Amino acid sequence: MCCSFYTAEDLPMPSKRDMFRLDLIARMILTLVSRNRLIKVVEKLGFYDGQGFPNYRSFIRYVRELLIRQSLEGMVVIKYNLRHFSLVNHDLGRSLGDVVIRRHFDLVSSCISNVGIVSRLGGDNFLMLCDKEDLEAVLKILNGTSVIYDESNGKRVIIQTSAGIYVIPKGKIITRPEELLDIIMPTANLAQTGKSADVLFADDKLMNIKKANMKIQKN
Repeated sequence: MCCSFYTAEDLPMPSKRDMFRLDLIARMILTLVSRNRLIKVVEKLGFYDGQGFPNYRSFIRYVRELLIRQSLEGMVVIKYNLRHFSLVNHDLGRSLGDVVIRRHFDLVSSCISNVGIVSRLGGDNFLMLCDKEDLEAVLKILNGTSVIYDESNGKRVIIQTSAGIYVIPKGKIITRPEELLDIIMPTANLAQTGKSADVLFADDKLMNIKKANMKIQKN
């Protein structure tokens, strides 16, 4: 990486003092560019996974920013996974499976109108935050949608999900992002077992079941 300076042909050669100043300016420019590049690299490595999806750290950072602004009330936390996605990978192959994941992610992300984030926990598991007003559109995707994986002939596959959903109620005090995970994960896990509905909302009943199970485990 270098800097180049140009002058008009009819101007005399810069003096030693001018050359020193130009060299100093060039070093400052290169330092600034290098710093900015380093920041982008750190951002990419720390907050995105190998395929460019926002990761768990991105989600936690985003929620923390909203907590600072005290703007979580009325928002919705969703943990979901793509059901039976191993069959998609088996039938279409890993590369087309990756295409399906990306396009499904884009469909869900497109439902977020103002505030929100969709992050990938790994594999076909995702965690998202959105406004309550966006929930209806999100649910239409999560309940089952067709995803085109081959643009040349319009081939598509139907993707369904299992999901745990928590609508943050009015007056609910959240001090740490991890508190949302403590609420949503048991609901999402229950939905993923397939023993109940594919999409479950976290409520007092489910939370009481969790507390009872924890009490049993302690005893």
